[in-house]
Parts: sequence; structure tokens; C-alpha cells
Amino acid sequence: MKSPVHPDIAVPPLSWSQLPGTASAVAASPDGSLWVLSDQPSSSPDKYVWHYASGSWTNISGLAAHLSVAADGSLWAINSGGGIWHYAGGTWSSPGGGATNSITADTSTGVYVLSNGGAGPDRAIWHYSPGGGWTQLNGSGTVLAANWDTNNFTPGAGGSGTINAGGVYILSSSGAIWYENSNLSFAQLPGAASAIAPTTNGGVFVLGFPSAPSGNQVYYYDLNTPAWNAQNGAGLLSISAGSNLYLISSSGAIYSAALPATGPVVSVVITTSGSASTSVTIGTPKTIPLTVVEKDVNGKTITGTYAAPVNLSNLDSTGTTSLNVSTVSSSSTSVTLSYNGGAAFTGTRIRGSVNGVVLGSFLVTGPCTLSPGVSRQGYYPCDLQSAYNLAASSAANGGTQTVAIVDAYDDPTAESDLAVYRSTFGLPACTSGNGCFKKRAQDGSTNYPIPDSGWAGEISLDLDMVSAICPNCHILLVESATSSGTDMFAAEKEAAVLGGTEISNSWGLTEGPGIGGAEVNFNHPGIPITASTGDAGYAGGVSYPASSQYVTAVGGTSLVAAANSRGWSETAWSGGGSGCSAFITKPLWQKDTGCTKRMVADVSAVADPNTAVWVYDTYQDSAWLRVGGTSASAPIIASVYAIAGNGATVVYGSYPYLNTGSLYDIVSGTNDPTDPTCGGGSPYFCNAQAGYDGPTGLGTPNGATGAFIRPERENAPEPLNNLNYHPGPSRRLCAPPRPGYAACFALLRTD
Repeated sequence: MKSPVHPDIAVPPLSWSQLPGTASAVAASPDGSLWVLSDQPSSSPDKYVWHYASGSWTNISGLAAHLSVAADGSLWAINSGGGIWHYAGGTWSSPGGGATNSITADTSTGVYVLSNGGAGPDRAIWHYSPGGGWTQLNGSGTVLAANWDTNNFTPGAGGSGTINAGGVYILSSSGAIWYENSNLSFAQLPGAASAIAPTTNGGVFVLGFPSAPSGNQVYYYDLNTPAWNAQNGAGLLSISAGSNLYLISSSGAIYSAALPATGPVVSVVITTSGSASTSVTIGTPKTIPLTVVEKDVNGKTITGTYAAPVNLSNLDSTGTTSLNVSTVSSSSTSVTLSYNGGAAFTGTRIRGSVNGVVLGSFLVTGPCTLSPGVSRQGYYPCDLQSAYNLAASSAANGGTQTVAIVDAYDDPTAESDLAVYRSTFGLPACTSGNGCFKKRAQDGSTNYPIPDSGWAGEISLDLDMVSAICPNCHILLVESATSSGTDMFAAEKEAAVLGGTEISNSWGLTEGPGIGGAEVNFNHPGIPITASTGDAGYAGGVSYPASSQYVTAVGGTSLVAAANSRGWSETAWSGGGSGCSAFITKPLWQKDTGCTKRMVADVSAVADPNTAVWVYDTYQDSAWLRVGGTSASAPIIASVYAIAGNGATVVYGSYPYLNTGSLYDIVSGTNDPTDPTCGGGSPYFCNAQAGYDGPTGLGTPNGATGAFIRPERENAPEPLNNLNYHPGPSRRLCAPPRPGYAACFALLRTD
């Protein structure tokens, strides 16, 4: 099986512009602004701190010798006396401890520093975590740079080890480039550097070694290739990468170069000429004419055609792909695009230029029917609509519905992230301004709770899945003050009060005595409510509110494209929750005989992180993420109820049981691979089978019909082949459950 293709930054020649002012050090902020040190006072070896945003400079009180910006935009600094300081909300505070030479913020709220210890000029490496205090790491160095990339990489020739997400780059006094993983193991990049600036998209910028008074060449190490590439430009001692790359020249001048956008950006729309795509044979090279529409940096339309040699036995595109574009003088100028390699379908990464101006790096996307032979790393909305036979209903229905999402804590970038996801995939805008999107606290106010990066990822997943399945639906986000059961239940009731016509819950609490007292919070006749069954498999136990008699409990599947009449194949996902409740009464419509109380699940949808969906989240995260978990399947099913349209007639979770013929029956797979006897319970508790079973319930949607109430049938989708299973590591987005508190059920792919 081929290795996953990581999103890469595909850096073109850098286009530098000079900013006003001078500096001796620079630190890029995630929001595109920057911080610098400049103008040394005569009475102190430290320098003034300045912040540059929206074209103007602001002097910040205090002096410092080294800077680093955190994921939330706050500032960490070291002064010449070794003091460590944190600047947030206009106030400086110190965690204590001392440091020298280098400081760098991690992906959360902690920081790495160099301090006493080590040998010669190389100093010991320490990590500070609020609540966890100081911990010394292995090794030593002279410069540190935290890694915010969520992917894992293996350095090329001359390097060693594995670079896993969540570690820190270290430069030694000899210029060697080391990387220390969170488990304290090491990797090394080939070459040497005097300064380093990791990106979040599979690469590292450095300044050459040894440091020269006239400045050092800028280099880029592409971890996807992997290889070094010399870049135009030179700097001295300080370089930092965010949405832009910044460096300081030997004269102290500050320069900025924009970095290309990454992720599944729909900048190119592809349609087939005639029926070429239907005559492709897997394993047989074929030239397919395509029509491409692109916009240049001035927003002018570029149109043209190109031919793409496609060999469907090789799913990965390789090498450098270029688009050579003729002069564009107006929005109607017709130009020719010349494509020079790889598979020219969805998933191919290309870049181009107009009159020497780089357009940026982007992924080609197009209709799902153009995808034979493509190894996608995450599913798009069109994939999900195709898999569940929803395309026609998704396009036509949902305009009168409001899908409510109940989650904990605040996602400060929820609306802006949602806008990027929807515009990327050509979905209609859903904003507070046009009345489509509303965010409220659990009391219905706009006094939002404190932010939480894990739950923010969960919120983005939920909003994006509603958008993918029901792009015409309104969306209501209700944020509870904490993840306690009391607060989550209050938010649930508020979602109904505020007009949610469907409510999705991608979280759960461990069942226990007295859980039946919570049932009143989910008893809202005429409002379909969905709840995730969990991500710990059958052994993880039954989760509440999935076990509520008033909800539709949603399990998880592994979804891959297949050469069959449906175009897709599903099996039970090993991580999906299921089981027999010990406390909740069995609803009348459940007829399985092995469980005398409430049995979980009712239905299911894709949840396996190895067949993940794309999600866009920028709150302390790296924008485009591949995510799985039953946190994805619950909002998918809530949105299917929405496009079915008659939620007001729904009798809790009963309708799928009355219309099983309108579901895809999942008949294979297990969520207890180590014990096919399901711990001594009935075999269907943990094994998929024909008809009802615990892991997948009655099956997955086959259109917004029958099981979800809308009467008309839809045309079957054109088959999609070889949208593949991509095994790889994942981690929880939120903290694990604890007594009385909910955990979200989202799993982030970390490769």
C-alpha cells in the first residue's frame, strides 16, 4: 500500500517585500501579524518590543532579548537577565524559572527554553506546561523552534529517525539540525543551519551555516520529497514562518514573503469533455481532455484545456507539476494551460503563475464522478453525498431546517473557519450576517465560555459535516460552559428552545446509576436528536446520551469506494461504540432479543479515521485536518433527518426501524477484534451482521427516504472507484472522559 501523501507547501520562488522599520529579531503570529525586537535602550542590553499589524507598528511595554509567539497569538519572551515572561491581554506574567538564548511556544499553552546545563555553548532544553511545571528534555542546543505541523515525516538521505507531530527542532552550536519528539527520541535533518523556521505544512526554512556578517542564504527543506531547495533571499540570525515568511537582513531591514495556501482548496474546477471518464480502464494509460477554470492573482478568469496522461495503476502523483499560463490582459482572455505529469484528477497538487506572479499551491478538485484512480486523503462533501445517495436531496432540501450542534467550551474561530470550509467546496455561505449561522452560550446569550482547542476541533468537525450533508440548512451552535453533565444538559435544552429542528451531540458520558434522571433533557418530541456512540469500541462501554431512549444513537463505519452498483463499501469500524445499557428502558421499536434494555446503536455513518473527512479548524490548530470518530457520524445523520424535511413528525429514534429497506445494511466488521464473543454477550453486540447489530445498528443512509421520512427515491450515483483506506495514527481531540464530564468523540489523524 502506498504511503499517505502529506499536504505540502510546494514553495515557489519567494517574492519579498520590505516592511517599514528595522529589527534584530522577528516572530510571526498565526494571525499574519508579527512581533520584533528593535531600538536598544542605552541603559539596557534588552530591546524594545514592537507589534506590526494592519500596516502599523505598536510599541509594547517591556524589554526583551528573545521572542516567540504562541498559537493563540500571545507572546513569550526572555530578557537579558534570564527572566521568562508571557504577554497576553495587555499584561506580562512569569511562570518562574530562567532561560538563555532561545524560547519557542509549543502547540498548546506551553513553551520550550534553553537554560543551565549542556556542554560548551549548547544549553539544556526545558519544557514548561501550565499545571505541569518544568521538565528537562534530552540533549542540548543553541536555537529551538517548536513544530506545529500535525503530520509525521521521515528525513531523506543524510538524515535519520522520524519526525512526529508535537516535538521541537534544535540547532546545535555546530549547526546540526536535530528534532526531539515528545517521547524524547531524536531525528536529524541533513545539512546545517544558523536559524530555523518550521512551517505547518511539511517543510522547514533555514538560514545557511555558518552565520556570515553579510547574511545567509535562505533554504527550504521539503519533508515530503524530502530535499533541500535554495530560495532567493538572505537573512541574518532571525527567520520566522506563519502565513508569511519573515527575516531580518544584515542591515536590520525586515522582509516578508507570502507563503502559498494549502489544504483541499477548490481553486480549479474540472469537467470532462464528452464521456471520456467513462471509458477509462484501470491499469491502462489514457489521455483525458479536461476543461480548467482558474482565477489569477487579480481575480481575472483563466480558461483553457489540457490533456492529462493518467495511469490508473499508479495512484500517487510525483515530481513537480507546473502550469504555464500566457498573458492575461482581461477577464475574458483565453489562455492555454500545459500540464506535465501525474494523475490529473481530484487530489493532484499543482501550482502556476501569471506573468511571473505565482498563483500558489492548491489541490485540484472537481465533481465526484471524475475520481477513478484517486487516492484521497480525506473525504469531501460530494463524496459523502455520493456514498449515502444524498446528492439530489442535499442540493434541493434543508432550507427550512436548523441543525443544532451542542458542544462544550468556545470555538472563537467557528464562523470564520466554517466560511473557509464552505467556500472551499463551493457550498453557499452560512454566516451570522445572512442569518444562516447562530452561536449561543448555554443560557442563550452571547457570553461565550472560555475557549478550548480540543473542543474547537470538535465544533469545526460538527459544523463542517452539517455543511457537507445539508448545505442549505441553517446551523445553530450552542456552547456549554464546561463539559460537565449539568452544563451539557442545559445546552441541550437551550438548543431546543432556540429553534433547533434537529440536534446533534458528538459527545458522551459514562453510564451510571441515576443516569435515567437525565432523560428529561432529551425528551423533545418532533425534534430528531442524534448522539455518537463513542470511539473506544465495544470494550469502551455504553455512552450516554447515545443510550437515551429519546435519541438516534449513531455508530461508526469504515467507508471506501468500490466497483459495485453502489460505488461504495462499508464495514463496522473497530472503534465505534455499542452495547446494552444497564439503566435505560428499551424503547418499543427495538426488537432485538439479546438486550432487555436500550441497545446501542440505531444507525451509523463513516467514522473511521483511516477513512477520514476533511475539516477546517484554525483555533490553535493547523487549518486543514483529517478527522474521524463517531463525532463525524452523529452530525451526518442529524443532517440527513434535516434534508428529509419532516422532523416534526419523528417519534424519537423509531423511524429507521420502520423503514429498514431504505438503509444500506452493513454485514461485516467488528468493534471488538480481540473477543468475537462480545465479552460473553450476544454476538450481534459487537459484530456486524445481516439486519440489526450493535456497531452499525440498522445500517447507513440510502438517500433521505424511507428511514428518514422523505418519500421520493433518488437516482443511484455513478460509481467511484479506488477512494482508498488510509491506515495511520490518530489521537483524541478532547480530553478523555472522567466521572460527571463528557468527552467528545473526534479523532485527529496525526500522519
